[in-house]
Amino acid sequence: MQPQGPYYQSPQQPTDPFAFLNEQPKKRSPIPNLINGRSRNQRIIVVAIGAIVLIILVAIFNWILGLNSNFNMGQLNQVMGQEQEIINLASIAISNSTNQSYLNFSYTAIASASTDQSNIIKLLADNGIKANPKNFVLQPSADAQLNQAIQSSNFDSSFTPVMMQQLRLYESIVNNEYKASNLPIIKSYMATDFKNTELLISMLGNPNG
Repeated sequence: MQPQGPYYQSPQQPTDPFAFLNEQPKKRSPIPNLINGRSRNQRIIVVAIGAIVLIILVAIFNWILGLNSNFNMGQLNQVMGQEQEIINLASIAISNSTNQSYLNFSYTAIASASTDQSNIIKLLADNGIKANPKNFVLQPSADAQLNQAIQSSNFDSSFTPVMMQQLRLYESIVNNEYKASNLPIIKSYMATDFKNTELLISMLGNPNG
């Protein structure tokens, strides 16, 4: 038997007592773990709550989109345009008429039409839609008739038939929007606008009443 050589043990590396300073900290998930570590029933509850919240958010989003799509902007631009036309004609009367009854009517008409128009503009704004006056449907021929009457010095005799025609047209436009819209708030506004116009028609037809 050959004699075995001496046992050789490799020298151990010295231990660095400050090695912990170079250790990288374990990364933690930025999102709290709401599922791991919980019982099966608790995990089911967490998932169910998340699903319910998601369904509610989707429903609200779809409701907003659906509401906006139900606004008939073409028809509403006609309504707001005719309200503007009434305001324009009444403003011409205030500047050119000497008849106190026409002046009283014109101030009332401006207040009524401005309020009705503002209500629609605000409703649209509350639903993320900006009304654009450039899209309002006006009746320039009515303005031209009154301006011609001014030139021929018979404004007072021309004002009643021109304004009455525009009020009747406004009633028709409002009535059409009332029938066409499926939004209760629009139907309510159109019903109020129609009643207000009936009062203006009565006031204009009976200026001394």
